Amino acid sequence: MPDSEFQSPEFIVLKQQRKSDVSDMKEKKALEDQINQLEERKNVPLNVFFTLLPHLWVIDLHGFLIGGAVRYVNKIAEEMMEIAQSKRKMMMDLLIEMNADAQEKLMIDGDEESVTESYENSQT
Repeated sequence: MPDSEFQSPEFIVLKQQRKSDVSDMKEKKALEDQINQLEERKNVPLNVFFTLLPHLWVIDLHGFLIGGAVRYVNKIAEEMMEIAQSKRKMMMDLLIEMNADAQEKLMIDGDEESVTESYENSQT
């Protein structure tokens, strides 16, 4: 099937304009940005994307111009890094809180074994 069957009329017009003799680089860049924005909107928004199960993480890069596809993939990678950093911070905060609770229990009970046992019970 030809690509045009899957592309919006707006996309086709923009691509034809870009292929025509556009001498102004700013105008050509603006057309490229519009094309890439149209393609990005066809995908699931990133704020929803990462709430999906990983096996549903499908990205359609067909129709993007090369630079737009690279920027979109980099945007996704940056978002993934931010999520990973957020999870690491959350885990560190949890560990710090657990450590503070254990130290407090040790000061109250004075029994290191009860602290260890309490920690092990919290893990099950």
